Amino acid sequence: MTSSVKHRILFKGYYNVHNFGDDLLFLALLDFFQNRLGWERGDITVYVEPGEGSLEKLGYSHPYQLNNYLDPVKECHARLKKTGLPAAIVKLLMSAYMLWCLFCALVYKMCRLQLGNRKNIQFFKSLDVIHYIGGGYFNTRLTWGTQLLIYELFFTTMGKLINPKLQIIGTGLGIGPVTTSFYRNLFKHFAKHFDFIFVREKESEAFVRSLGTARHVRCIGDDVVLLRPYFQQIAKEVDSKKHVGLNLKFDDVHQYGSVQSFFEKLVQDCEASNREIRFFNFGRDHKALRQLPRELVKRLPIESCYETGLRHFARRLAESEKGLGFAYHFAILCALMDVPSANIYFDDYYRQKTGGVMSLLCKRHVTLP
Repeated sequence: MTSSVKHRILFKGYYNVHNFGDDLLFLALLDFFQNRLGWERGDITVYVEPGEGSLEKLGYSHPYQLNNYLDPVKECHARLKKTGLPAAIVKLLMSAYMLWCLFCALVYKMCRLQLGNRKNIQFFKSLDVIHYIGGGYFNTRLTWGTQLLIYELFFTTMGKLINPKLQIIGTGLGIGPVTTSFYRNLFKHFAKHFDFIFVREKESEAFVRSLGTARHVRCIGDDVVLLRPYFQQIAKEVDSKKHVGLNLKFDDVHQYGSVQSFFEKLVQDCEASNREIRFFNFGRDHKALRQLPRELVKRLPIESCYETGLRHFARRLAESEKGLGFAYHFAILCALMDVPSANIYFDDYYRQKTGGVMSLLCKRHVTLP
């Protein structure tokens, strides 16, 4: 039944760009709106930032229309980059433009006068919620982490100036590790804008609480857990365990060259016991296989979520007798479908992320440094 209250929500996060974990986070929230809150298509207007279309490739059914929000600031940055100007000049011009946007928002707040930046003013006036979803983009581990936080602080400040009733929430957020006082102070100001911050593990919760600025902070785990009924139903359809599931995380941190012999022995042992190993690609993880010998890779059947769709991919993973992986959401899915698994991490960020959430979810999961 359609509600008389309409909700206009802008989602912020790294979804729809072939980032499987964050795509799952986004779909989990749409599932929550539909099946837990009972919101129909007419009850909510969903705004998303344009991406690469990876959500559609997963083939997960939901009733909502996804409307693109074209951020004028990001559009301006894209145009400036195309000019070929030096990076320092682009940064200077972008800083000036962002200050102008804030000035226009302040004038609107004080006088209801629209000097400029009218597109954003009209958008924020009509918006009810900015919803930051999961992921680990709030930390000092990323080279661009501070720059991102400055932009999001600007974005939420502008939104609150234009529309004081605008609610800002975050769910499934991973925050940290934070190694500089500058970043900590920036995040402290950013957290002031939030009405609710729900984090995925206890260390993130402790960090936010230590700032003393957020209104409501709580550790609730990873949003993908909301899809547990979906994944449990898939697991029930599996009549036999057929293989060992393997995943290698592809990013700048994970380097597998020094442990090639381990993977060679793993494949040999599985083949000797008539067990097949299947590689589960969570978007771009197949690129990690380039670090392993070509002959070894040829012996690994690859399951790709964006080629087969979510249901087929999840069923293949549920058919695993055991799982061994490096990707965080590989561990999450194994736990949700009762596949015993071990997850290996490379640094303190992944220790906090994977170990923290696994300690909330189950006792059968092993996380290894």
